[in-house]
Amino acid sequence: MTKNKGKRNARAGGNNTKAVNYTVGKPTRNKRAAIGFTSSASDIEHVHSLANPFAASARGSKLPDSDSAKSVAISLVQRFTPDTNAAGTFGRIIKPSLAEAYVPCTMTGSVVTTVGTPVAIPDYAAIAAAFSSVRIVSWGCKVYSTLAPTAQSGYFTMITNPSFIAGADGESAFYAETKSYPISEKSVQWISKPKGNDYLDYHATSSTSLPWDTLFIYGAGLPVSTSDAMVVEVFFNLECQVALGSLSSAIATPAAEHRPHILAAVGETHKKSSGSNLGPALKASFVGWIKGALSRGAQMAQQAMGNYLTNMTGGAMDFNPRIANYAHVPMVD
Repeated sequence: MTKNKGKRNARAGGNNTKAVNYTVGKPTRNKRAAIGFTSSASDIEHVHSLANPFAASARGSKLPDSDSAKSVAISLVQRFTPDTNAAGTFGRIIKPSLAEAYVPCTMTGSVVTTVGTPVAIPDYAAIAAAFSSVRIVSWGCKVYSTLAPTAQSGYFTMITNPSFIAGADGESAFYAETKSYPISEKSVQWISKPKGNDYLDYHATSSTSLPWDTLFIYGAGLPVSTSDAMVVEVFFNLECQVALGSLSSAIATPAAEHRPHILAAVGETHKKSSGSNLGPALKASFVGWIKGALSRGAQMAQQAMGNYLTNMTGGAMDFNPRIANYAHVPMVD
C-alpha cells in the first residue's frame, strides 16, 4: 500500500513540506523459497540417485537424514540363474538381506512345497568382516532371459511381499501386488520400497530381513531342467558402519547433508516406481515422478517443521525429525 509522509524542507528558514511516496510490501508467503526447497536439476538428480537403484548416480549414494556418523557407501550387483525343474518351473525368493539374499524353492506345479537353504551374496563374508551394520539406500532387481528368441517360451510372475512362502501359489491372483511377463520381455526391472521408517536405522550386517519389500519370482512353461532360461540380477546400494578395528575406517566419509524434503520426495517417488516394469523409459519416467514428488516433499517437510516447532512448546510429539514426518504408504500399480 502507498502512504504519504511529511518531510521537512531542509533549506534554511523553509517551512514547506514535500510529499514522499513509499510502499509497504506484504510479507512473503512463499515458505518453500524462504527455506530453500526447489525443484532444481540437482534436486531432481539427487532424488533419482536415491529412488532408482539402477541409476549410475546411485553408486555411492547416502541417505540425507540427520544421522551424522561417518559411513562407507558401497554398491553390489549379484547375478543368479535359477534352475528349472522337470516341469519347466522355478520359484525363488529375493530378500532385502546380505546374509540371505536368494532363497531357492521346490515347486509342485505352481505351489511352493519346500523353502530351501538361503544363499548369501557372494561378497558377504568380506562385507561382514569389514562392516558392523548396514542400511539399504535403494535396491531392486532385473529379470531377463538369455535364450535365443526361437527358444524362448513360458512366462514368469513377480509377487511383492507374499504373506507366506511355503504354500505360496505362483498362479494365484489374490496377492496385492503381482505382475506376469513373457520371458521374451527384454528386461523387467523391479524396484523395492522401504517398509515404514525403520529403514533409516542401521541393522546388523547378518540381518536376515531388512525393512524393505521382498520379491517372490515364479516361472512356468520354461525349458526343463536348465539353469540357462532366466537371469536375476540384484542391485544393492548400501550405507555401512565400519566394524571396530577394521581397516575400512580409513575410507569412511562424512554423512550426507540432512535434506528432509529430499527424503520426503524419495518416499513420494517410491509410490510410483516400486514394482514397476519401467523398461528403457526408466530415467524419463523418474524425472516426471520426481518433479511432482519434490513439490509434495517440500510441503511435507514444511508441515513437519511446523509440527516440530509447535511441539517444542508442549504439544504431543508427532514428528520424526529424521525424515520430516514422511508417512510411508503402500505402493500402487
